[in-house]
Amino acid sequence: MRIQFTRPKDDTFKIYSKAIQKFDGRDYSHVRFSFTARRQNVDLIYEASGDSVKFIGPEGAKFHEVVVVKEFYLDLSRDQRDQFINYFMTMCSVKYGKLQAIGIGVARVFGLKRNPFSRGKAHQVCSETVAIPLRDVLGIEFKKSLDLLTPRDIYEALEEYYGRTY
Repeated sequence: MRIQFTRPKDDTFKIYSKAIQKFDGRDYSHVRFSFTARRQNVDLIYEASGDSVKFIGPEGAKFHEVVVVKEFYLDLSRDQRDQFINYFMTMCSVKYGKLQAIGIGVARVFGLKRNPFSRGKAHQVCSETVAIPLRDVLGIEFKKSLDLLTPRDIYEALEEYYGRTY
């Protein structure tokens, strides 16, 4: 299983992506999971984007082309992998937190410790979708509330936990 830090290949969401990159001071704007469903031998993406948290298969990925800027490989036991996939299936179709994304900026500007537009697990942004199983399955700790995390926070926590990217 991999965690990928990406940005769009096309210009469709470039303004949103560029804003996140500037806000975070990085050359990526999104974080997601990528893995192979072994029994089916199908490569899948699991992410929060657009309108919801979702799986993207090989055909769908052709229409969501991205540049993978950085990638972490997770060393997971079979049980841990199963826990991740169970989480993915449980949270699939949860709404994307568009207001929550704005709340991350509002919280930073006003020094808030909680996102004023968070709706808990009912709405999620990409960073929160990735952070929850990292915390719950691997015990990775984050320095702030999950509803305030950005892709940069995920990257820094993984770098501290694993110490490497590919």
